[in-house]
Amino acid sequence: MSSGHPRQTILLISHMRSYSSLIGHLLGSHREVVGYFEHRLSYESAADVRRLHERMAEEERVRRCHRFVFDKVLHDQFLISDCVLSSADVVPILSIREPHRTLRSLLVMWDREGNEAGVAVAAEYLSRRYETLASLSERNPHASVVFGEALVRETKATLRALQRLLGLRRPLREDYARFRRTGIAGFGDPSDAIKAGKVLTDRAAPEFVVSPEIDRELWSSYQNASTRMRNAANSVIGAPVQRRSSVSEPVSSI
Repeated sequence: MSSGHPRQTILLISHMRSYSSLIGHLLGSHREVVGYFEHRLSYESAADVRRLHERMAEEERVRRCHRFVFDKVLHDQFLISDCVLSSADVVPILSIREPHRTLRSLLVMWDREGNEAGVAVAAEYLSRRYETLASLSERNPHASVVFGEALVRETKATLRALQRLLGLRRPLREDYARFRRTGIAGFGDPSDAIKAGKVLTDRAAPEFVVSPEIDRELWSSYQNASTRMRNAANSVIGAPVQRRSSVSEPVSSI
């Protein structure tokens, strides 16, 4: 890797509305990490990783203190090879969030954007993505798994675990910087919440009604993926959420 580029690449592999933007901002605010948003790239070879580094050198101010460059992948259209994930220069982190609040959060975002895709499309995306994450985890047992809820329920402990995982010299903070593309659609969370500059735990959401059939199918997909990921992972941060209610019931946060 050429001089001036970070030594390693953090690839956060997850799904939409999984707290991936929050993780990106918390990591990207650390002096050893550069990058915080989704570049929408595939990673099929080392050349693709180099392309990310070149793009970061053009778009962001890469400094000598930066030991890591960050990107995230949230869609199946962007491919990731096992060869890339097994590279010594790549730190793969797989993150998953339970479907109750995830589906609701995704529908809220689409509603605000004028996207009329609807519940069935959102549920299909989420179910497919759960399977992708489980499959990647089983094929790459050196990868780490983060259960997204831990970031807002056990923030301090989760940040300490991420610090240990990455070997960061300084602790990760519970507040973060607001960057040039923070809150802009296409680069991560477009809601006002990400602009708060700190972890929020009491975000209210409108109510969306989802059929019991979709609810059951999503929970089954999540539970299956969570078990497979936890069993395969090199390290696990947080724990799966147990099903307590149907998606059609109101919740207090997203």
